[in-house]
Amino acid sequence: GFSAAFDELRKIVYKDTNYQYSPLGSEETLNKITIEDIKNRWNKLLNSKRIVVSIVGDLPYKKAERILKKLSDIKSGEDFEFPVLNKNINESSCVYIQREGQQSTILIAYDAPILLSKDYFSFRVLNGVLGSGFTSRLFQELREKRGLAYAVGSFFPTRLNIGTVVTYIGTDIKKTEESEKGVREVVDKLIEGIKKEEIDTAKEKIIGIFLMDHQTRSKQAYYLGWYETVGLGYKMDKDFPNIIRKITQEDVEGVVKKYFKKSACVIVKP
Repeated sequence: GFSAAFDELRKIVYKDTNYQYSPLGSEETLNKITIEDIKNRWNKLLNSKRIVVSIVGDLPYKKAERILKKLSDIKSGEDFEFPVLNKNINESSCVYIQREGQQSTILIAYDAPILLSKDYFSFRVLNGVLGSGFTSRLFQELREKRGLAYAVGSFFPTRLNIGTVVTYIGTDIKKTEESEKGVREVVDKLIEGIKKEEIDTAKEKIIGIFLMDHQTRSKQAYYLGWYETVGLGYKMDKDFPNIIRKITQEDVEGVVKKYFKKSACVIVKP
């Protein structure tokens, strides 16, 4: 149910952009891919201007040097820049899908900041308050208090283009309308203010998950390279926890007022 809803939501929120399609492709598109397509794509990616090397661990300099020299044989291609896309949810809408199953799935998307926006980190904390984990408002209100949800929360994908936050709830078929209304009520109440305790809890969760995700060298190397690739610079991996700690109540309440104006909704119901 969730996959069906999210596939449909993508078509609405990201229409006419590359985000509209699942990274996994579809049965139709996969069957059309040829050996030549793969070779052409590989040759396009073999551009030293598109490569970031990240090394973490007790690796002798000479061994690292040998690895880097092999990479130095890759020729420079054209300068690479990520495409710039700009799209917002300008009109609230809701799509209903009938599908076999035992529960209803509801996804509601709102505009959110992109990665390089000054609002990104404040919104990351806001998402922690709204729908990340057992302490979030969505979980506490809709599952703990009202007993509406099998699963409930929100996710805020990190994107260079078209920022979006998505709230979701899986519920009993008979509680579909009540659950949709409940999610919207929780979002709408954000404008009334957010307690400092909620923000502190959200920041602790974000930093804790970040540190837990750095326990292996492979993940440490991944994050260093990823931050460099997307334009924040490798030093962001060290700065991230401190940036989150410095987010204030005013910062979080400010992004509430700026976003959550229109919504795109998909409801999958048997």
